[in-house]
Amino acid sequence: MYCRQLALLLASAVVADGLRAGCLLHGPSARRAPTAQMAGFGATKTTAKRSFEGKKTFERQMRSYTKHRLDAYPPPNLVDVYVHGAGKPKFWFVGKSVAREGSTDDYALSVVVQKRLVLEHAKLLQPRELGGASKLELWAAPPNSEISVAQHKQGLRPLDGLKAGPDLTMEDVGFLPEQYDKENQAGFFVRLDAEGQPMEDAAPVKIVSPEQAAAGGLDLRGS
Repeated sequence: MYCRQLALLLASAVVADGLRAGCLLHGPSARRAPTAQMAGFGATKTTAKRSFEGKKTFERQMRSYTKHRLDAYPPPNLVDVYVHGAGKPKFWFVGKSVAREGSTDDYALSVVVQKRLVLEHAKLLQPRELGGASKLELWAAPPNSEISVAQHKQGLRPLDGLKAGPDLTMEDVGFLPEQYDKENQAGFFVRLDAEGQPMEDAAPVKIVSPEQAAAGGLDLRGS
């Protein structure tokens, strides 16, 4: 399966920290937020455009994510990525996108550069919800803001219409795709209005420790 093909790379790209390692969200839009650690900067920049090569492109951009992600919390050069089927209320979390520090003054442009990759991944994650949509839209949120989004405290930013300049290339950006597992088969989505803003007042999200989750029969050992 597609997710299994990504598993080994995700295991090397994702270092458990923050919510993924220590807590579980409970609520109507609850999930565990994946984060990763990185070291170093990008290789020598080239201007040649690379074609989409399916699995090879995913693997390359996952390695690039690890390379470019700044070792800070939250990483300032990262955005959370959501995909929305036009005319539908659900905005689906599909991964995290990063750009090399100093490569752009708007790190959300990293999503635009990787648009085809992100949308292909979104359709594979949610074939029913997104695979058959007449139009897919890219949206972004601040880095590691899943809790605030789930609590209806944080809205999303539309990326359609944004254009990246020729100096920002695939070598400058990276993508960590969301992966579903036994504990997270449904995925994480939030219901927002057409402007990507919460339609409801702030909602509580319950956070439990790994010990509390284990006592309740839940397993948090996922990547």
